[in-house]
Amino acid sequence: SVLSPLDNASNVGVRTNLAITFSEAVSAGTGNIEIRKSSDNSLVESIDVTTGQVTFSGTTATVNPAANLDLGTEFYVLVPATAFKDAADNYFAGISATTAWSFTTVATEPVLTINEIDADQTGTPDSAEFIEIYDGGVGNTPLDGYVLVLYNGSNDQSYLAMDLDGKSTDANGFFVAGNSAVTAATQVFTNDTLQNGADAVALYYGNGSDYPTGTAPTTTNLIDAVVYETSDADDTGLLAALGQSVQYNEDQGGTGTTFSVSRTPDGSATIATALPTPGAPNHTAPVVTTLSPLDNASGVAALLALARAAA
Repeated sequence: SVLSPLDNASNVGVRTNLAITFSEAVSAGTGNIEIRKSSDNSLVESIDVTTGQVTFSGTTATVNPAANLDLGTEFYVLVPATAFKDAADNYFAGISATTAWSFTTVATEPVLTINEIDADQTGTPDSAEFIEIYDGGVGNTPLDGYVLVLYNGSNDQSYLAMDLDGKSTDANGFFVAGNSAVTAATQVFTNDTLQNGADAVALYYGNGSDYPTGTAPTTTNLIDAVVYETSDADDTGLLAALGQSVQYNEDQGGTGTTFSVSRTPDGSATIATALPTPGAPNHTAPVVTTLSPLDNASGVAALLALARAAA
């Protein structure tokens, strides 16, 4: 069997589901899976394998704890020998040793933002669409328990939800979901999926199954949201439902097919249009480093007269 998280894993997200992949399909038997703290063996949660917290897909059994795990804590998991069985009623041997399946959660939870969106490109179909998430530069942040939800401005309902379980930001803090041509994308969706606007992208705590197609936007469990357009009228319904006040125009200045909407600098509250940078720091506006004459300088006119005379 294969365990997820792996035994002795570190930096595990506090919303991580537990999973066991077997050599063949299994179903629920009886008994409770226990999650315990390694420090004192105290019981964190006991999960009946016959409830909806345990689901099956092919050869994998997934266990969804009812509550988030504590930060910076080592846990171990016990599985009774009656929990899982195959079609012939052969039972999995179970996990009874406290050191057989243990892991440690992340010490802190970084603040995640939707850092960049590129919905429109030159040509048909759009083939370089992407959504970028940034963790503030912490790096390698697990995204278990998060879901990206895309909202259609034509009816203010969801049209796609992408589970981020098993994904993480890279060493520099970036995660990219996008078309296959976007080399930084570690989660791929088909070309022309990301609508041009007025639409929205939202990041939630939860699972894709919580947001089936046609779900109304909500601020419940919302982490971040960006409402964007390509020279469209403001979608007041999406803005209000997602708690946003500004709709950002990717087509600002007629640059929609070559620019993205991006936070500048990364993770900040300021969003502007710039050349796309999936999986890399966003372009920032130039800043003044030196003025000549200096601010509040005196005697400038005399100096200019001497310069003209010398010329």
